[in-house]
Amino acid sequence: MLCGVVGFQWIQGRGEKKIAVIRTKTLFEGYLGMKEAQELYQKKVAGWSEEIELLTADFQAEMELYDKEAPTLSEEDQKERRLLIQKKEVHLKKQAEQMKATAMEEEGKLTNGVVTQLNAFVKQYAEDQGYDVVWGTVADGNILYADGALDITDEVLKALNEAYEE
Repeated sequence: MLCGVVGFQWIQGRGEKKIAVIRTKTLFEGYLGMKEAQELYQKKVAGWSEEIELLTADFQAEMELYDKEAPTLSEEDQKERRLLIQKKEVHLKKQAEQMKATAMEEEGKLTNGVVTQLNAFVKQYAEDQGYDVVWGTVADGNILYADGALDITDEVLKALNEAYEE
């Protein structure tokens, strides 16, 4: 807290400064580039999920077939089929784990890419509009209060989305 007070006094001490606040969550959620990236991500996840569902259905069909045929199979054939089923189960689990890891990695790339775009845009916007400081509000409360007149979220979001659509 002391650092924030000292920083604010330092800004004030250097003369009249143009300061603004952006509601970061609103900017992030309202950005068309983020919405498009999320749609692309959801399509990828749906494809991966479909692949896992197919592997699961194959595994379950193999299990049902084994249960049905086991009484008529020799001991050696039963052993072979159980081994095959175990291999399919291991493969299914590995694929599911890999899908989760890939999904997390893709989501991280998506988020980092959007954050990079937003930061670059806000920096350019602030420079173009003559802002000396633009603070972002976040859920954990780095800014507890700011006069609504300092909030430029809507105008930045509008400009951001217009630039994205070009």
